[in-house]
Amino acid sequence: MSYESVKQKILNSLVNRPAGTQIQPTKQQEYELDFLEYVKSLESISNSAFIGFAEANTIPIQPNDANVFYVSLINHNTTNNYNNFRNSLGNVISLSADSNTVFSFVILNWNKVYWSGQKIDIPATYLATKTYVDSSIDLAIVLGLE
Repeated sequence: MSYESVKQKILNSLVNRPAGTQIQPTKQQEYELDFLEYVKSLESISNSAFIGFAEANTIPIQPNDANVFYVSLINHNTTNNYNNFRNSLGNVISLSADSNTVFSFVILNWNKVYWSGQKIDIPATYLATKTYVDSSIDLAIVLGLE
């Protein structure tokens, strides 16, 4: 399971499908399950524990003796400020998804001292000929937890 394989499954399910076709539940379920496996693999490789889903005002758990991480989504053409997640300079972590992105998957990492944030953009390719994905994507739904 790799970033590229999960990304390709998401793209195939959401934006690389034939023009005029709807998102297929079986394809969506397949990428959601692979996505969960990928998050689990990050947890084991990074020696970090997955804590939960971060929102703007989430108060993160910051253990002194363990690396942990949160995940989040940034909707199309939006900036998320993670108000309680501070980087090495003490600044709020702020990440954006531009107009060329359907959504961005965010990983917020705690290294026992400060937070860092990385994002993986899911590009909005073929928007002119494809049905657009709802911009109010809920992470729990994407992950199949609701």
